[in-house]
Amino acid sequence: MGSVRHLSDILRADGAGVAAEAVYDSMKGPVDLLAGATWVLEEELPTITWYAPRKIQDEDKKQQMLAQLQTDVLASPPGAGDPYGAGKQFARMARLALIAEEHGDADSRDQAVATIVEYMDQWLEGANADPLVYETNWGGIVSSMGLQSWAADFGNGWYNDHHFHYGYFLYTLAVLIKFDPAYYSKHQGAIDLLLGDIANRDPESPLFPVARHKDFYDHHSWALGLFTTWDGKSQESSSEAVNAYYGVYLFGLATGDQKFADWGQILLSMELSAGKLYWHMTDASDIYGEPFSSNKMVGQVAENSARYRTWFGIDPQYIHCVNMLPFTPITELLMTKSFVTEEYPVLASQLSNFTDGGRHPEKLGPWMSFVYMDLAVTDPVLAYNIIANHTSVEFDVGNSLSNTYYWIFTRP
Repeated sequence: MGSVRHLSDILRADGAGVAAEAVYDSMKGPVDLLAGATWVLEEELPTITWYAPRKIQDEDKKQQMLAQLQTDVLASPPGAGDPYGAGKQFARMARLALIAEEHGDADSRDQAVATIVEYMDQWLEGANADPLVYETNWGGIVSSMGLQSWAADFGNGWYNDHHFHYGYFLYTLAVLIKFDPAYYSKHQGAIDLLLGDIANRDPESPLFPVARHKDFYDHHSWALGLFTTWDGKSQESSSEAVNAYYGVYLFGLATGDQKFADWGQILLSMELSAGKLYWHMTDASDIYGEPFSSNKMVGQVAENSARYRTWFGIDPQYIHCVNMLPFTPITELLMTKSFVTEEYPVLASQLSNFTDGGRHPEKLGPWMSFVYMDLAVTDPVLAYNIIANHTSVEFDVGNSLSNTYYWIFTRP
């Protein structure tokens, strides 16, 4: 049987072995032929959980972040009407709750949690303007508006991007349950349905397929739902897929369900390794050739194509940043220093026309913070100076200045 790179890299010696290397070529690079009855694969499991692996060392910087957090926690409540927008807003507030908790600001933590509960209750009780319902034909949770039009709610009614949408919810719910375990008991029925939609692990479930979006051969997910295209299924945001399974992993930890935490951890590990291999084009990679590989970041990976674009545009900040966001502690396992050392100079060069040679980064709008959070992986001092010296920075609804500071200040 044929094995592509991400599988050959993790074969254990006590299973099938490589009989012939690089016999065929494919969209995922050279195909090896294996001999043996059983494949034994061993993934390296991520161990990052709620917080960055290192503390903020500069006390002045920490106090600056905490002062900003007290402002951010009162701004932009999660009132978006669609699942994706609301999910991002929920996760933004959940990040603030965790940052506050880690640094001893109980008042801001409690404020963030109370705000999340106020709006999350509406979604879990069907009291919001676009209630989530169970759809029986394909077996899943979809938005009411999504059922009425394929174009509504980013295709939610056609199962498009469910792991992106509900991944934000699950991350937020994990944080809520971490701080208030009784919240799970109060809403367990609705929460379990959201969890089952993207992360069911029971092959006998009458309600959901196993890990709806995950491809266990390719190791990454496909996002396209019921939509068809000439080049097969595809996925755009490798990072939001990582975020989804990070949320599943944390949910298992928050509820004390070790089996579910293990399930989330393996789904997360697979998404991380495949994301780095098939979306990140390093100098050492032979998956894609020149000139395509000189872009360093793939925008969309499909079954029969790879593209330097997104569904919403071809600007470089869209292509790169949609494969970084949201920035959470797990992001450093995806956006590694070795990769960003190659990737950021390409992004900065391509952005020159958008920012007047870097003199006006605010022209990037809500993408600006992500661009310089990317830079912070290799140069946190410069990234901080750029962000701190532009008081008019516009933030994506899923991000905040507090979270941007936290990311920059916790870089090694």
